[in-house]
Amino acid sequence: WLFIGGICAHFYFVLAERVKGLFPGFLWLLFFYGPPGILFIRSLSGNTPVLAKDFVPSQLGWGWTFVPDLSSLWFWLFAIYTIFYYSAGVWAVFQWAAKKKQKQFQRQARLLVFFTGATVWMAFFSDIVLLSVSSLTPPLFNLVAPVWAVIVLYILYVTKNNFL
Repeated sequence: WLFIGGICAHFYFVLAERVKGLFPGFLWLLFFYGPPGILFIRSLSGNTPVLAKDFVPSQLGWGWTFVPDLSSLWFWLFAIYTIFYYSAGVWAVFQWAAKKKQKQFQRQARLLVFFTGATVWMAFFSDIVLLSVSSLTPPLFNLVAPVWAVIVLYILYVTKNNFL
């Protein structure tokens, strides 16, 4: 999941037709995938993952959960990177829709902004705030992310086929 922010931002920048003019050559690869690559290498080379200080069984018996390492610089770098990349991608789509005259693209952008924003805030609450105080459930973003991806693909399909 370390790369999900970069992948999402890259997808939204391509959708908003912003990648070609934004970075010369292959610098866009470094922009979108450099920070998560550093976090990934750190996660592989360190004694613990970037996000967790310990793994414990959930209190409801739904599997394992982790205890976030709120004192770790790497944890906060991941949180900042994720929020920044999702925000940048959503902003690019929002700006793109403002230039478009077709209502279907404006509706598409509003739906993408809403669902992405709701998913990111839910992930922040369930995977950082809730796990900081309780090990009641496993991180819910692991379950919500595939649903969010299907919703995004459905929004794109509906817009492309003029159903929206």
